[in-house]
Amino acid sequence: MPTEPRPATLRVDLDALARNYRTLRERAKPGECAAVVKADAYGLGVERVARRLLREGCRRFFVATLAEAQTLRAVAPDAEIAVFEGALASTADALAKIEARPVLSTLEQIERWRGGAARCCTSTAASTGSASRRPTRPRSLTVASCSRI
Repeated sequence: MPTEPRPATLRVDLDALARNYRTLRERAKPGECAAVVKADAYGLGVERVARRLLREGCRRFFVATLAEAQTLRAVAPDAEIAVFEGALASTADALAKIEARPVLSTLEQIERWRGGAARCCTSTAASTGSASRRPTRPRSLTVASCSRI
């Protein structure tokens, strides 16, 4: 006999999120720590998550798209916002207007963004995996650095 679905409830502990951010920020020193809040902060609500992280001192965020950057900019007007999809022909002007930093991962995007006054991030990926199934060091590393080009 099939059972009827039961409603599910998700409780988000923003205090735990804040503690986790503080821990990561301390471990990252002397480097900086950023928050990835793409996909509506992974379904938790970007507005409330970003506001809580801002209270903890987070000033650098990553999102996936221009639309997400625009939503986040309304909540965090002074934050650094980097956009994973990069500087597409259809989004570059709007990214510059809201002072979001595209994560540039192709030569085409770099050429499109070059010479502008706005900053950007560049992404470099390297794989150290092998064909064997033996345990090795991590298979890939992605490094993003933010600057002017």
